[in-house]
Amino acid sequence: MGGPKILIVAGETSGETHAARLAEALLEREPRCRLFGMGGPRMRQAGVRLLADEDLGVIGFAEVLRHLPTLRRVRSRLIRFLREERPDLFIPVDYPGLNLQLCKTAKRYDISVMYYISPQVWAWGHGRVAKIAERVDRMITILPFEAPLYEAAGVDVHFVGHPLLESLDVEVSDETLRRELYLGAGDRIVGLLPGSRRDEVDRLFPVMVEAAGRIRARVPDISFVAAAASGERARQLQDLHPNNQAWLRVVTGRTRAIIHASEVALVASGTATLEAACLGTPMVVLYRLSWLSWLIGRMLVKVPHIALANLVAGERIVPEFLQHDATGPRVAAEAVSLLESEERRAHVRRALGLVRQRLGAPGASGRAASLALSLLDTRLVEGPS
Repeated sequence: MGGPKILIVAGETSGETHAARLAEALLEREPRCRLFGMGGPRMRQAGVRLLADEDLGVIGFAEVLRHLPTLRRVRSRLIRFLREERPDLFIPVDYPGLNLQLCKTAKRYDISVMYYISPQVWAWGHGRVAKIAERVDRMITILPFEAPLYEAAGVDVHFVGHPLLESLDVEVSDETLRRELYLGAGDRIVGLLPGSRRDEVDRLFPVMVEAAGRIRARVPDISFVAAAASGERARQLQDLHPNNQAWLRVVTGRTRAIIHASEVALVASGTATLEAACLGTPMVVLYRLSWLSWLIGRMLVKVPHIALANLVAGERIVPEFLQHDATGPRVAAEAVSLLESEERRAHVRRALGLVRQRLGAPGASGRAASLALSLLDTRLVEGPS
């Protein structure tokens, strides 16, 4: 008889990275596990047999509409797997638009569900918590303020810490990065992190470039380095900035090194704000959506901040700009204020150190894997519900 059959579904790049680490931790603890899923090359390398390798990383209501045919095709394939193969455990990783539907299917066929990386119920209001409670046997959270929401609804919830803390090593040292960029030891760097999705790069990078030009006019001898998430994104950045000024470089495969070496970073709202926080880099956060997604989001989203670093801190420790407020002049003014004040940068770095502490200790993937296997053990002892 084979080991437990587990389905792991991640819908976008960041989720796939966490899913791959979870898969490795599962196989390390129980080598007989048979892992199936949806994801990409990282999950395949981690030992997951992929049923679909789509990257469904789209943000916003209007953007999702364009991808509906792909979403429906993938959903049908995964529902068929749940119905016909009846895995012992389903592990959805974030991506609630698809995964909450699959959770409903899994419960219909009496398949245990452990949700890894909670949907952002804190942003969309608490209405989803009751639905999740009906469809999930165990919830694993990676942000410290999420667990109380589920505890109040009677969900079996565990905060394991953030998996980001398992991989904070920079790709190269500051010295090596500067040498690669032909920069001196004393040259000041501002990093630009416009995101990993095509749509968000299209909206944010031009704002960052405009802000960079304004910063350079105010603070001399600044070098700007844009972190490209992939070769495809690097080509996109070059297309958006065809003039190729010597003071603005586009670099692939050095994201954390760029963050670490930067005095200040301009960052797209998302996980990158937590990376910058953990590396102690002061930042200015910005984001823009399509106009339709923005209008709908204004009615539904209920959070005081957009930056995860600020949400974890429970206060606004880094400046953030959303939608029409995300302009070159506004972003530049905040960045210049940080660059001109070592005292302010030091204050922000101290606050970011507290953010890192609140994210827990390294080892989130291993703790999540142990909780998954213990859920399977409970199922075997108690039998189906």
